Amino acid sequence: MTGRKPRRRLTTSQKYQIFVSALTGQATEREEIERLHATIAEQAIALHLHEGRVSWD
Repeated sequence: MTGRKPRRRLTTSQKYQIFVSALTGQATEREEIERLHATIAEQAIALHLHEGRVSWD
């Protein structure tokens, strides 16, 4: 285990708040990168679980 805490899912309104804060410059670049990374990771996991594992052969 990596010792990381599990990521929480963002609601639609939370994602919108992040988007608006980025547009208005209220959030730092680092915060935005961390949030986007978390969102992309969540979407990748959801896609993987939805479609199943595909063979690399």
